[in-house]
Amino acid sequence: HMNIKEIVHMVACDHSCCKTCANNFFSVVIKDQNISQAVCPFCQEPGNLMEDDDVALGYYAKLDILLKDIMETEVHDLFQRKLRDRTLMKDPNFKWCYKCPFGFLADPKNKKLVCPDCRAMSCAKCLVPWEAQHEGISCQ
Repeated sequence: HMNIKEIVHMVACDHSCCKTCANNFFSVVIKDQNISQAVCPFCQEPGNLMEDDDVALGYYAKLDILLKDIMETEVHDLFQRKLRDRTLMKDPNFKWCYKCPFGFLADPKNKKLVCPDCRAMSCAKCLVPWEAQHEGISCQ
């Protein structure tokens, strides 16, 4: 028999399971997959996290509270980083550096991007490394 404190209720449906199983399932998803896969392991609800941002934001906020109580801090931190990255990547001014794994918000008025981490320079439009001939020409 399982203690009622050991039971975890899924956020978007009526399914539940033990803390250990929930921790194992969500830890694998967070470490190895896209967080849009962090849904109920029984019915895969909610199924529209990629399409409906309002549903996704509400779901992830509730899931975050659930996961904080059942998993190791490092895995929960990774979940929060992936959530932050998901939000940033929806911003049209968010750019990834071509040289290092750093991403940043770029000023849309600048044609030249400078990575705040490694200082690599690239063209804001075509994202190739910046060269002098980019000054005053189009990216075609």
